[in-house]
Amino acid sequence: GRYGITTLRQGPLEVDLAQAYHGQVTSMRWRGHETLHSKFPGFGVLGFEKPFYGGITPKYDTRHRGKHACFKGSARKVEVKDSMGLTWQGIAIRNTYKLHKEFKGLNFKLQYLVGKGLPVFKSVLEMENCSGHYERGTLMAILAPLMPDEGEGQVTLDYSVKGNSRSYRRRTVGAGIHLDNWFSFINGCKRPDLHVVIPGDDRFESEVIDTGEGDLYAYISNSSPVEPGKVMRIEFIIGFDEVGAGLKHLIDHA
Repeated sequence: GRYGITTLRQGPLEVDLAQAYHGQVTSMRWRGHETLHSKFPGFGVLGFEKPFYGGITPKYDTRHRGKHACFKGSARKVEVKDSMGLTWQGIAIRNTYKLHKEFKGLNFKLQYLVGKGLPVFKSVLEMENCSGHYERGTLMAILAPLMPDEGEGQVTLDYSVKGNSRSYRRRTVGAGIHLDNWFSFINGCKRPDLHVVIPGDDRFESEVIDTGEGDLYAYISNSSPVEPGKVMRIEFIIGFDEVGAGLKHLIDHA
């Protein structure tokens, strides 16, 4: 099609990807219900994020230089097996900056995957530092879940902090909530519940921003300095309803 959309399917899960447009996830449907707030192919502004298409937006941000790198390029089909023996299928995108002075020597890789026989979605973002010097930036994914329409009910954010479970109800003023390695958007209506887990013992940062204007956005990021020859990465898994609720055991076994 016009925007080069690729769709991953596994059972009741369908995921639309626009690999040529910053590697966006433009739609994620569970049992026919849309779960992401996406402006694609239009875009808007979210805080300092511009352009912001919504959905799931991957990026690498060099904040001290005021520049950000995008994940875009040709996609190839992949099948990979993780440390627990689970098989994942989907696409991989690789983007190498050879001439851009801000990102010369940095290699970016993005994998969007669905479980083989398991209707969940997995994203892996990597930045390989081949620049010959330390690289200091932030690798991140921004997640924009679809919020209920007025009168449909409230969304509760369930999450963990230092191993303790907590809940947050949307407010009328903005707020930022720092999280551990799992969080869930629980809908008080007929929309699917969206669960996110960050497996393994990597020390990623995760935060949910309440804009106070009816939207919640989640940031999953890694800001660790990367020495030459090393790789920075973030990884997260999304599932829905009872399938997603069962993902939390992956945190301790990944």
